[in-house]
Amino acid sequence: HIGSYDPLGMYQADLDSSIPAALEPSAFGFTNGDLDCEFQVNFGASFGGMITSGTTKMKLRDICQKLREIYCGDIGFEFMDTGYFDVRNWFRKEIFSTSSTPAPESRLRNLNEVVKACGFEKFLHTKYSTHKRFGLDGAEALIPAMNAAIDEAANMGMESVYMGMPHRGRLNVLVNVCGKPLNTIFNEFEGRTPADEVRGTGAVSYTHLRAHETPEHLVCRLLLEKKKKKKK
Repeated sequence: HIGSYDPLGMYQADLDSSIPAALEPSAFGFTNGDLDCEFQVNFGASFGGMITSGTTKMKLRDICQKLREIYCGDIGFEFMDTGYFDVRNWFRKEIFSTSSTPAPESRLRNLNEVVKACGFEKFLHTKYSTHKRFGLDGAEALIPAMNAAIDEAANMGMESVYMGMPHRGRLNVLVNVCGKPLNTIFNEFEGRTPADEVRGTGAVSYTHLRAHETPEHLVCRLLLEKKKKKKK
Protein backbone atom coordinates (compact mmCIF):
# COMPACT_ATOMS: atom_id res chain seq x y z
CA HIS A 1 0.00 0.00 0.00
CA ILE A 2 1.48 3.33 -1.05
CA GLY A 3 0.35 4.92 2.21
CA SER A 4 2.70 2.65 4.14
CA TYR A 5 5.59 4.80 2.91
CA ASP A 6 4.34 7.67 5.04
CA PRO A 7 6.69 7.70 8.05
CA LEU A 8 3.94 9.14 10.25
CA GLY A 9 1.57 6.30 9.41
CA MET A 10 -1.17 8.66 8.21
CA TYR A 11 -2.77 6.52 5.51
CA GLN A 12 -5.74 8.71 4.61
CA ALA A 13 -4.51 11.75 2.62
CA ASP A 14 -6.41 10.85 -0.57
CA LEU A 15 -4.67 7.47 -0.80
CA ASP A 16 -7.19 5.30 0.98
CA SER A 17 -10.89 5.70 1.69
CA SER A 18 -10.54 4.09 5.13
CA ILE A 19 -9.85 6.13 8.26
CA PRO A 20 -7.05 5.07 10.62
CA ALA A 21 -8.29 3.97 14.02
CA ALA A 22 -6.29 6.74 15.66
CA LEU A 23 -8.41 9.32 13.83
CA GLU A 24 -11.79 7.84 14.75
CA PRO A 25 -13.76 9.79 17.39
CA SER A 26 -14.19 6.50 19.26
CA ALA A 27 -10.45 6.50 19.94
CA PHE A 28 -11.08 9.48 22.20
CA GLY A 29 -14.08 8.02 23.98
CA PHE A 30 -16.83 9.48 21.77
CA THR A 31 -19.78 7.44 20.50
CA ASN A 32 -21.93 7.87 17.38
CA GLY A 33 -24.52 9.53 19.58
CA ASP A 34 -22.01 12.23 20.49
CA LEU A 35 -21.47 13.33 16.88
CA ASP A 36 -24.44 15.70 16.98
CA CYS A 37 -23.43 17.21 20.33
CA GLU A 38 -22.46 20.87 20.05
CA PHE A 39 -19.32 22.42 21.52
CA GLN A 40 -18.12 26.01 21.89
CA VAL A 41 -14.68 26.01 20.32
CA ASN A 42 -11.94 28.12 18.78
CA PHE A 43 -9.52 26.65 16.26
CA GLY A 44 -5.82 27.47 16.42
CA ALA A 45 -6.30 30.12 19.07
CA SER A 46 -3.60 28.83 21.38
CA PHE A 47 -0.03 27.72 20.80
CA GLY A 48 -0.60 24.95 23.30
CA GLY A 49 -3.61 23.43 21.55
CA MET A 50 -5.33 23.30 18.18
CA ILE A 51 -8.80 23.45 19.71
CA THR A 52 -9.71 25.48 22.77
CA SER A 53 -12.93 26.53 24.46
CA GLY A 54 -14.32 29.49 22.59
CA THR A 55 -17.30 31.20 21.02
CA THR A 56 -17.93 29.19 17.84
CA LYS A 57 -20.69 26.58 18.17
CA MET A 58 -19.98 23.41 16.18
CA LYS A 59 -21.19 19.82 16.15
CA LEU A 60 -18.60 17.16 16.90
CA ARG A 61 -18.98 15.66 13.40
CA ASP A 62 -18.18 19.08 11.87
CA ILE A 63 -15.17 19.50 14.13
CA CYS A 64 -13.86 16.08 13.06
CA GLN A 65 -14.43 16.90 9.38
CA LYS A 66 -12.56 20.20 9.68
CA LEU A 67 -9.62 18.49 11.35
CA ARG A 68 -9.51 15.83 8.63
CA GLU A 69 -9.52 18.49 5.91
CA ILE A 70 -6.56 20.22 7.50
CA TYR A 71 -4.46 17.31 8.74
CA CYS A 72 -5.39 14.60 6.21
CA GLY A 73 -5.80 16.73 3.10
CA ASP A 74 -3.31 17.15 0.28
CA ILE A 75 -2.04 20.59 1.30
CA GLY A 76 0.71 21.01 3.88
CA PHE A 77 1.88 24.11 5.72
CA GLU A 78 5.47 24.79 6.75
CA PHE A 79 5.73 27.61 9.25
CA MET A 80 7.12 26.33 12.54
CA ASP A 81 10.68 27.43 11.71
CA THR A 82 9.79 31.13 11.45
CA GLY A 83 11.36 31.72 14.86
CA TYR A 84 8.63 34.12 15.99
CA PHE A 85 5.94 32.90 18.37
CA ASP A 86 3.39 35.54 17.30
CA VAL A 87 3.90 34.79 13.59
CA ARG A 88 3.42 31.06 14.12
CA ASN A 89 0.28 31.66 16.15
CA TRP A 90 -1.12 34.06 13.55
CA PHE A 91 -0.41 31.65 10.70
CA ARG A 92 -2.05 28.77 12.54
CA LYS A 93 -5.21 30.80 13.10
CA GLU A 94 -5.26 31.84 9.44
CA ILE A 95 -5.04 28.20 8.35
CA PHE A 96 -8.05 27.27 10.43
CA SER A 97 -10.11 30.30 9.49
CA THR A 98 -9.51 30.18 5.72
CA SER A 99 -9.50 26.46 5.02
CA SER A 100 -12.61 26.54 2.82
CA THR A 101 -12.24 25.30 -0.77
CA PRO A 102 -11.69 28.14 -3.28
CA ALA A 103 -14.31 28.81 -5.94
CA PRO A 104 -13.94 26.79 -9.19
CA GLU A 105 -12.88 29.83 -11.23
CA SER A 106 -10.20 30.65 -8.67
CA ARG A 107 -8.89 27.10 -8.72
CA LEU A 108 -8.74 27.11 -12.53
CA ARG A 109 -6.86 30.41 -12.50
CA ASN A 110 -4.35 29.05 -9.98
CA LEU A 111 -3.94 25.86 -12.02
CA ASN A 112 -3.31 27.87 -15.19
CA GLU A 113 -0.60 29.91 -13.46
CA VAL A 114 1.08 26.78 -12.11
CA VAL A 115 0.97 25.18 -15.57
CA LYS A 116 2.60 28.26 -17.09
CA ALA A 117 5.27 28.27 -14.40
CA CYS A 118 6.01 24.57 -14.97
CA GLY A 119 6.11 25.03 -18.74
CA PHE A 120 8.53 27.92 -18.41
CA GLU A 121 10.90 25.89 -16.23
CA LYS A 122 10.71 22.92 -18.60
CA PHE A 123 11.52 25.10 -21.59
CA LEU A 124 14.54 26.65 -19.86
CA HIS A 125 15.81 23.22 -18.83
CA THR A 126 15.51 22.01 -22.43
CA LYS A 127 16.78 25.09 -24.25
CA TYR A 128 19.44 26.26 -21.79
CA SER A 129 20.43 23.03 -20.06
CA THR A 130 24.11 24.07 -19.88
CA HIS A 131 23.43 27.51 -18.42
CA LYS A 132 23.78 28.19 -14.73
CA ARG A 133 20.34 29.00 -13.40
CA PHE A 134 18.24 28.50 -10.28
CA GLY A 135 14.79 27.21 -11.25
CA LEU A 136 11.54 27.23 -9.35
CA ASP A 137 11.08 23.49 -9.87
CA GLY A 138 8.91 22.02 -7.13
CA ALA A 139 7.78 25.41 -5.83
CA GLU A 140 5.69 26.65 -8.77
CA ALA A 141 2.79 27.39 -6.42
CA LEU A 142 4.75 30.53 -5.51
CA ILE A 143 3.49 32.16 -8.73
CA PRO A 144 -0.28 32.09 -8.02
CA ALA A 145 0.46 32.84 -4.36
CA MET A 146 2.39 36.00 -5.21
CA ASN A 147 -0.15 37.11 -7.80
CA ALA A 148 -2.98 36.61 -5.30
CA ALA A 149 -1.13 38.54 -2.58
CA ILE A 150 -0.37 41.44 -4.93
CA ASP A 151 -3.93 41.54 -6.29
CA GLU A 152 -5.39 41.58 -2.78
CA ALA A 153 -2.97 44.29 -1.67
CA ALA A 154 -3.88 46.38 -4.74
CA ASN A 155 -7.57 46.03 -3.87
CA MET A 156 -6.71 47.41 -0.43
CA GLY A 157 -5.05 50.51 -1.90
CA MET A 158 -1.43 49.47 -2.44
CA GLU A 159 0.26 51.49 -5.17
CA SER A 160 3.71 49.90 -5.54
CA VAL A 161 5.57 46.70 -4.74
CA TYR A 162 9.19 46.33 -3.66
CA MET A 163 10.35 42.79 -4.26
CA GLY A 164 13.51 41.10 -3.03
CA MET A 165 14.24 37.43 -3.57
CA PRO A 166 17.07 34.92 -4.09
CA HIS A 167 18.24 33.63 -7.45
CA ARG A 168 15.97 30.58 -7.17
CA GLY A 169 12.77 31.26 -9.06
CA ARG A 170 13.70 34.80 -10.05
CA LEU A 171 13.17 34.28 -13.77
CA ASN A 172 9.77 32.70 -13.27
CA VAL A 173 8.67 35.56 -11.04
CA LEU A 174 9.92 38.15 -13.54
CA VAL A 175 7.91 36.53 -16.34
CA ASN A 176 4.76 35.27 -14.64
CA VAL A 177 4.36 37.89 -11.91
CA CYS A 178 6.15 41.02 -13.14
CA GLY A 179 5.29 40.48 -16.82
CA LYS A 180 8.81 40.77 -18.21
CA PRO A 181 8.76 39.90 -21.97
CA LEU A 182 10.08 36.45 -22.83
CA ASN A 183 12.19 37.75 -25.73
CA THR A 184 14.03 40.02 -23.31
CA ILE A 185 14.70 37.14 -20.95
CA PHE A 186 16.04 34.93 -23.75
CA ASN A 187 18.21 37.71 -25.19
CA GLU A 188 19.84 38.14 -21.80
CA PHE A 189 20.39 34.39 -21.53
CA GLU A 190 22.10 34.35 -24.92
CA GLY A 191 24.18 37.48 -24.36
CA ARG A 192 22.37 39.61 -26.94
CA THR A 193 21.54 42.44 -24.54
CA PRO A 194 23.11 45.80 -25.48
CA ALA A 195 26.13 46.54 -23.31
CA ASP A 196 24.66 49.81 -22.03
CA GLU A 197 21.68 47.89 -20.67
CA VAL A 198 23.69 45.30 -18.77
CA ARG A 199 23.70 45.84 -15.02
CA GLY A 200 25.29 43.74 -12.30
CA THR A 201 28.28 41.48 -11.94
CA GLY A 202 27.06 38.65 -14.13
CA ALA A 203 27.74 35.89 -11.58
CA VAL A 204 24.78 34.20 -13.21
CA SER A 205 24.05 34.95 -16.86
CA TYR A 206 20.77 36.69 -16.08
CA THR A 207 21.52 38.37 -12.75
CA HIS A 208 21.31 41.78 -14.38
CA LEU A 209 17.57 41.41 -14.90
CA ARG A 210 16.92 44.73 -13.18
CA ALA A 211 17.47 43.08 -9.81
CA HIS A 212 19.72 44.43 -7.09
CA GLU A 213 23.19 42.89 -7.28
CA THR A 214 23.45 42.25 -3.57
CA PRO A 215 24.20 39.17 -1.46
CA GLU A 216 20.89 37.45 -0.76
CA HIS A 217 21.08 37.90 3.00
CA LEU A 218 21.18 41.69 2.49
CA VAL A 219 18.38 42.00 -0.08
CA CYS A 220 15.58 42.66 2.41
CA ARG A 221 17.62 45.27 4.25
CA LEU A 222 18.48 47.01 0.98
CA LEU A 223 14.84 47.12 -0.10
CA LEU A 224 13.72 48.52 3.25
CA GLU A 225 16.32 51.29 3.01
CA LYS A 226 15.27 52.09 -0.55
CA LYS A 227 11.64 52.28 0.50
CA LYS A 228 12.50 54.60 3.39
CA LYS A 229 14.37 56.94 1.05
CA LYS A 230 11.45 57.09 -1.35
CA LYS A 231 9.06 57.97 1.47
CA LYS A 232 11.31 60.88 2.47
